[in-house]
Amino acid sequence: MDESKINNNDKNTNDQNGNKDRNVHNNRQNILGKPRKSTLKAKRLRARMANHAHGSKSKEHYLDHLRKTRSHNHNFKKMTHKIKQMARNVNCPALTPLSFEEKKVIISTVKSKNDSNMEQSGNLGKEFDDGNTEFKWKLISPGPDRLQHLITQMTYRLGEGRGECIYQIGIEDCGHPRGLNDDELIESISTIFLLAKQCG
Repeated sequence: MDESKINNNDKNTNDQNGNKDRNVHNNRQNILGKPRKSTLKAKRLRARMANHAHGSKSKEHYLDHLRKTRSHNHNFKKMTHKIKQMARNVNCPALTPLSFEEKKVIISTVKSKNDSNMEQSGNLGKEFDDGNTEFKWKLISPGPDRLQHLITQMTYRLGEGRGECIYQIGIEDCGHPRGLNDDELIESISTIFLLAKQCG
């Protein structure tokens, strides 16, 4: 009788200790949180690689599977980026393009200027957030999102100047005259003409 009681007591204490260990383990899991799916996947792949490390065929199969997975992820990212870009293009309003004559006037005006007669500009000082003057170093082929931002910016400058605004091209925001070559200047002026056309 005494021995059976002792054995029962030992079992009870062992069960209690086991329950405590499980509770502690569960609490740790709750505190630390569940591991991420990507971590678990990487662990499973490493374990699979370790199990098949001795077989050359299985190793090649694993590496081939890994290459395919990476290629699939890369293609998926490219496709997602393309879909987002298409959505942005659809959301942007249709822009009124410049006419051939307007482009011709811009090109002839820039090309006709003689560099020897032009004075070098000094530092114009830092650009102000308010007012009708905007500094731009260059505006070459901006994307749809950038164009929307520039149209909004020009609308604000026009409001500040009561229908007039001044764009200083080839000037950084700090006022430093960095300058542009002829092709960059033509592209930048064309972009400003395009923005002005959207603003009416």
